[in-house]
This record gives sequence, structure tokens and C-alpha cells, in this order.
Amino acid sequence: MSLNPVLRLLTFALLPLCLHAQVEVSGSLAVPTFTRTSEGVVTLSCPTPGAVIRYSIDGTDPGPKTGPYLAPIAMPGGGVVKARAFTVDRKQMSELMEARIEPYRAHRRRRPRSCPARRTATGRSMIGRSGTRR
Repeated sequence: MSLNPVLRLLTFALLPLCLHAQVEVSGSLAVPTFTRTSEGVVTLSCPTPGAVIRYSIDGTDPGPKTGPYLAPIAMPGGGVVKARAFTVDRKQMSELMEARIEPYRAHRRRRPRSCPARRTATGRSMIGRSGTRR
């Protein structure tokens, strides 16, 4: 049985090109690192000069077509950050950096445990002995 000429072209000519277009993990690229402020803002960095950080916050593995990191990411609700460093030509990438960010807990003023009794103008408590208002 003979293959269709178009299918033959796709199978034998283009498939090897697609396989060579894969990105390889390189040991020369440092893994991105992250810092988090107390307000929940995540900053990514990479010590490798000229590396482009690509990241995701939806749990997917960042690839060569994932958006680049341009500015700090606000994550007050927490989540998962995954990042890789890529060469400018996107042919080499670093190992995966994955971090689980805990939700930001705002500093709240604590309420007193018990509410002090309200006083009238004469200084008497507005709450009677039975615990009901007078």
C-alpha cells in the first residue's frame, strides 16, 4: 500500500524537524528563584545573565511559548507558581521551579474578648443582673 504524497511529506520530512524543535533542559541555566513580600507579592529572578523567565500561575508547566515574566505578581489569595529560565532563542531551558504560595493574612486588629458594659449618664450599667437591657 502506497502513502499519499502529502502524508509522506508530513511523515518523513516535517516530523523529524518537529522533533528537533523540542527544547532541551540545560544545566548551564540556573533555576529561577522567588521571593514573597508580606503583602503577597511574588518576585521571580534568575542569576543566569540574559535568561528569560517564563512562568505560569494556573498549575501548568511553563513552556517556550508561555508568557515572559515582566513584573512582580500579586498573589494575596495564594496559589502555585511554576517557572523556568529559557535562552533567548528558546532552545534551552532550566529545571522547573515550583512554589506553593500560602494566602496572605492581613494584619487585623483584634477585638476585645468581652464587650465592656455600657454606662448611662448616672454611671449605672445599662445591663441588668439577668443579662438583659434595662
